[in-house]
Amino acid sequence: MHDVAIIGAGLVGCSTAYALLEHDPGLDIVILEKEYHLGQHQSGRNSGVLQPGYGAGLSERESTVRTEGVERASAFCRQHDIQLQQSGATIVATTDQEAERLGKIEESASSAGISVERLDTTGIQEYEPHAAGTAGLFVPNERVVDSQQYLHELAKQCKNIGGILQKGTEVEQIDDTGSAVRLQTSVGTISAQTVLNSAGLHACRLANEFGLARDVSVVPFRCQYYELTPSSSELCRSLLYPTPNPSSPSPGVKFVRRPDGTVILGPTVSPALGYESYESIFDSPQIRQIASNAGFWKFLASAGTLRMAKQELSKTYRPTTFLEEARTLIPALDEEDLVKSFVAVALRLLTRDGEMASSELDVRTTDRTVHVLNPMSAGVTVSLPLGEHLAEHILERL
Repeated sequence: MHDVAIIGAGLVGCSTAYALLEHDPGLDIVILEKEYHLGQHQSGRNSGVLQPGYGAGLSERESTVRTEGVERASAFCRQHDIQLQQSGATIVATTDQEAERLGKIEESASSAGISVERLDTTGIQEYEPHAAGTAGLFVPNERVVDSQQYLHELAKQCKNIGGILQKGTEVEQIDDTGSAVRLQTSVGTISAQTVLNSAGLHACRLANEFGLARDVSVVPFRCQYYELTPSSSELCRSLLYPTPNPSSPSPGVKFVRRPDGTVILGPTVSPALGYESYESIFDSPQIRQIASNAGFWKFLASAGTLRMAKQELSKTYRPTTFLEEARTLIPALDEEDLVKSFVAVALRLLTRDGEMASSELDVRTTDRTVHVLNPMSAGVTVSLPLGEHLAEHILERL
């Protein structure tokens, strides 16, 4: 019997295993991953941005965790020769309303002790010569990491310390026998003293075997990214963002120059009928499960969601619509400058009434199990502090 079984070898699972093994290298820890290759889902399909804790709506706790996470992830990258780019981010306002929201972001950053620089049009173009805007903020401490490299190195360090990474092992059922937790998997039964459920989009389903997630449900969002062609990549020097709209689940079109020089744009954010809807918004294995969720239909029926879904689907399947929004930041963009890049699927929790649940960390527990329903939205950024926090939950149960 293992001391700890961790479901999911993504950022949450690997960072928690890493924290546990750093605390006690003698622990018998097995990390179970349903895929044969790491980073096939959320942990490997993201922008790789390390973003400190600024922004309207962030709690003091989340702000602190993000800011700490940037420094810790950066130190991990330097220690293990992972590609890391520290170029800062330029946030641009193109309307008076956005400029007002920009002021609130500046206040948030200042109260969190995060250095920002207020920019006028000339200042914006010093950082991003091709960008348009009437006002802006420059955040020097924003960085970008290769998230695939980062995840693989975390897993490698876990194995080096003594952890077991078992791929191709899908957990189908969890039972607490009273003396151990028994996992029914695609390759047989595995027993452990305690279990961490960090299965991402599948975490709620497993948590519900203990009745722990009946007040919430998962809604998947299909996130399409584009990228600039190599000949047009110089249109963006570093990180360029629109001023966020807190009332919209869409982050708008962001430009991110990655450590390899590729510039990605996006994402679009469309409600999907599947947890792995990479080819389309439909994914047959989960359609029935999602379609039977009353909260999901209440969410879709709201006027705001319908309007957002129409806009985002148009941006996904009509590149000219996406281009129109991207041009508000870089007017020189042409249609031939864009090609489709990767697709991610992100989760949000819904209440029974179809309202978006808080983006705060949501962890549910029993005497022998810890379930991460919502791991915070900034996955790479918060990975190491979050891993330590979850490791404390696990250690209390050993």
